[in-house]
This record gives sequence, structure tokens and C-alpha cells, in this order.
Amino acid sequence: QHIHQLGKYPVIGHLKSGGQGDVFLARHPTLGKIVVIKVLKRRVESDSSKQNRLIREGRILANASHANIVQIHDLDFHDGRPFLVMEFVEGPTLSTYLQNHTITRNTALKWVSAITASLQQLHNQHIVHRDITPNNILICEGQPVLIDFGLALDATDGEGDCQKGIAGTLPYMAPEQVRVHDQPITPATDVFALGGLLLYLITGKGIHRLINDETDILSHHVSQYADSA
Repeated sequence: QHIHQLGKYPVIGHLKSGGQGDVFLARHPTLGKIVVIKVLKRRVESDSSKQNRLIREGRILANASHANIVQIHDLDFHDGRPFLVMEFVEGPTLSTYLQNHTITRNTALKWVSAITASLQQLHNQHIVHRDITPNNILICEGQPVLIDFGLALDATDGEGDCQKGIAGTLPYMAPEQVRVHDQPITPATDVFALGGLLLYLITGKGIHRLINDETDILSHHVSQYADSA
């Protein structure tokens, strides 16, 4: 289905599709600026948890005013489907950027420090992002911008629907995200991911890949020792 209009926003093009929705480029009808719109694929009832999840993402972004966090402009509905209107951050994901660029250790520390500062503001509001990965960070004019708050939750809210089941990106998931039973999600969950992000920026490897490499090296030395004994 081709979408040419979302609410008052003329659609310019389709960016990507995900499990829950689609992302479009659109133009603000009066300001003329380019915006990004995330819209659910299906119509939902007013009390649907999927709708609540998208609305929660919008409310979190509405209260997150930081240079290194994507900004929200609007929350509206199209044909029974909620959609978020966000600023257009022009630049590649960090993952794509690192495929074509080599960065210094100082740059790695600067970028992680910037994301840490943005998360500190969220954590002060008891918000946990839960999915900090190189694919959820855009590099715009040399600065990192954190995006995709679809998995974010209020750590003080025990009823969050996204508390159920495993959610996140495996190489950056803290142990409590994998062991879902009776494991609280706290700001420490994001701190774990930040450590994994810094490791990736410096070594090019994720936490689990590095552990596996070290295990292989250790196994090799043990085998050599056993053969010579």
C-alpha cells in the first residue's frame, strides 16, 4: 500500500519497514522542513498495548530535550494508526559509518561520553533505553544522535508491557535482559550496553565475540600444553 499523506504531512518516500511499523520521509506542510514519521502497520484499538508502546515512545522523546537525542515534533493518527513525527537527522548509522571510516580512541571516548550525558538525563527521569547499539546511533556532522526509543521503558513502572519477554539486541544485552524472570531492568542495563559500545568502537568487536575469541585462544593454549605434556 502506497501512502502519500500521513495526517497533515505529505509523504516524500519510504525509508524502511520493521516488525511493528514503517518509517517515512515527509515534509512539514507549513514550515517546509523534512521530518521522519514512524507509523504502525495496523489499525489498533484505543487501549491496545501496541498503541500505548508508540505513545510511550513519543512521550519519552517529548520530555527528552538533549542535543544527542532525536527530537519529536508531533504525535497523531492516520486511519486508526498512531504515528510519531521526528526530526530528520541526516547521517549514517554508527555501524555504517565505521564500515567506511576509522576513528581515533579520543573520538570513541567523546562519542560515548556524549551518549552517556544524554542517557543521564533519561535515567534521572527513570527512563531506560534498553537498545543502545551502533544501529540506533546516527552520526550527524560529527556528533552521535541516539534514536529508536521503541523499547524504552519507565523503570519505576512495573506494568510495562515490554517487560515481558526478551527485548534488545543480543551483542549489547545485559544479563538481566536475557534472564527475564524476576530480573529488574534499571539504568545499569544501559550502562552495560555503553560498555559494549565503547568496546566495539575501540576493538571493532562486540562483547560476546571478544569473549568467544578469548575462549578460543585459551582452548588453543590448553590443547598445546596437553599435547606437550
